[in-house]
Formats: sequence, C-alpha cells, structure tokens
Amino acid sequence: AFLEETVPLGRRVVVIGGGSVAYDVSRTAVRHEDLDVSRTALRQEGVREVSLCCLESLSEMPADPVEVHEGEEEGIRRFNRVGPVAIRLDEEGRVKEAVFQRVLSVFDDEGRFAPRFDPDDQLTLPADTVILAIGQAMDLSFLSPERDNVALTDRGLLQVDRETLATTNPKVFAAGDAAHGTRLMIDAIAGGKKAARSIYRTLTGRDLVPEQVEAHLVLERFGREKRYEAVPRQPIPTAPVDARLKRIDLQVETGYGPKEAAAEAGRCLDCGVNTIFDSERCILCGGCADVCPTLCLKLVPLDALSLDPGERAEHAGSAPGEVWSAIIKDEDRCIRCANCEMRCPVGAITMERYTFREEWRCPQTTG
Repeated sequence: AFLEETVPLGRRVVVIGGGSVAYDVSRTAVRHEDLDVSRTALRQEGVREVSLCCLESLSEMPADPVEVHEGEEEGIRRFNRVGPVAIRLDEEGRVKEAVFQRVLSVFDDEGRFAPRFDPDDQLTLPADTVILAIGQAMDLSFLSPERDNVALTDRGLLQVDRETLATTNPKVFAAGDAAHGTRLMIDAIAGGKKAARSIYRTLTGRDLVPEQVEAHLVLERFGREKRYEAVPRQPIPTAPVDARLKRIDLQVETGYGPKEAAAEAGRCLDCGVNTIFDSERCILCGGCADVCPTLCLKLVPLDALSLDPGERAEHAGSAPGEVWSAIIKDEDRCIRCANCEMRCPVGAITMERYTFREEWRCPQTTG
C-alpha cells in the first residue's frame, strides 16, 4: 500500500497478536477491497472474515479496550489463549490454514513472560493470508559495533550510561527504545531531553541546572458544576458500523459536540486545586468535616497521629495528647468541591491553584 501496489488478501485473514497494532491490522483488513491486476474500476470480492489470535486471555491482552470493543462491533473474530504452531500451504505454495495450540498460561508465578502450551489441544483456522503483529524491535543494522565503537547489550540495545545516556562512543548518545527497550512515549521524550543536556555538557564543558518556580494562587468564590462528581463518563461517539466498513478512510470516532464536550470536561476533579488550611485561624469546630461529601476530612485527637516525640512536643508541648485535636485529610478522596471552604466560619480554609514551572539554564560565571 505504501508503494501504491495492490496487496490481495483473499477472503480469510488471520492476524497473530494481541496488542493495539494487531487490532489496527485486523480492522484495516476487514475494510480491504482488492483491485484487479488491470487496475480497472472492477473490484474483486473483499475480505469476509478476519480472525485475531493471541496468547493472552481477554483480561491479559495489551490492546486498548476501545480497540477490542470496536473490533468486535466490526466483526473481528477473537481467539484468546492460542499460540501459533504452523502455517500450512497448498500445492501451489499459497497459504491454506494456520494451526494453533492451546495456551495454558502466559506468565509464570513471578509475572515473567513464560507461556506454557498444550500441544494436544489444537485449533486450525482456514486462511488466505496470515499477518504477524507480535511486537517490534529496533533496526540497528546501520551500526557496526567494531567500526563505530558502539557496544550493544545482550538484548540488542545500545549500551548507555544511565546518567548521561552516552554510548561507548563518546560522540554518540541514545535515548528511548534504542537505549531502554519498549517504554512509553513520555519516557522517550524525557530521555531525549536528558541526552541533549549531556551533549551540551560534552560540547561546552558547562552544566545546565533546573530552576523551579512554584506558586499558590488563591481562588476567590471557587465553585463547581452541580453534581459534577456523579456525572458518568460518556463514550466518544462513533460512526455507524456499516459506514465504517464501507470506507477505509472514514474516521471512526466522530467526537463530542460542544455541549457534550463541555459536560465531559466538567467531570474533571481539577487536581491542581488544593484545600489549604490555616492552622492559626482554625478553631477545630469540625464544620468542614460535617459537610464533606466524601468524608475525606476527620477531626481526631493528637494521640491518634503517628508523631515522633519532637513533633508532638512542637504541637502540644507537655499537655496530654487527648487535650489537643487535629484535622486529617485523605487527598485521594477529595473532589475539590469547596464545601469546606464555604462552611468554615473563620475563613481558615482557602481553595488555591498550584502552579509549577521548571526551566533549565546555564549558570552565569564570573571571572
């Protein structure tokens, strides 16, 4: 397809793999229509059956659940816990069928990838095309360890210093999958920035240091939409299945309209906003705990806290712990509703937005 050449798939396609790429391949195949070799307007009958086969169970599959759901809507047949054994050909050398064996387990007791199979329990699927979508690896064939003085690890990755990301060649730095194997995109971005700072240090002899700026901005009259915490997630609208299968270029997710988008955005708990307590003003009335809808605030005696003797003396002096009280907060349960701020009779609670910025700079030198 990249070379604008027709790739006939036949009527039955088997895709081996359980990740999102395997679903991308399967869903593309089910939309496939073959142009005849003369490239006329005539079309052959397209793919009618796509089977996705993977080692993992449904709960173990690395594919995005949305891909799995939409794939099932489009008729992708899913076979879990099967591992490939053979691809059989007919007398003319064309694919005839794919053979699989039952998978007993994918991971060992320590969570390591170590599949076990039952060779006596086999599954045979008729197929005209078999597509492998079982992972990816770095193509480092352009490098020669001897010629380029770049060492590789036992995993076939570039050997790098963890702190500087320099390879064994002082002029070559590496980050992302080439240095660490498969990770998230954000890891690759962070690694690229780290390598760039190391290159700067190597070329100039100077270090870049981070400068951090933090601020807490008091939000006056902070409030939220009514019952925002109870609004359920709305699935992203999609095109009808029939329409999706007729056009390979049709966008599946049609997106939210303005009203739906605003409603979905309103579900955000806005975790950058925090409740800040002024201990000098607080009178420990417990009003904030009374109005908290998630019970994330609690008024407790000082003795209920795990404090070392120094901290306890700082707060209570020599007085008995039961004389003193404290408010504790479960940050994981707070929904930033601001009820506590509005209830506080002495203004000891404020809603404040936390902002943070980090910039890398080269310190000024004097001489």
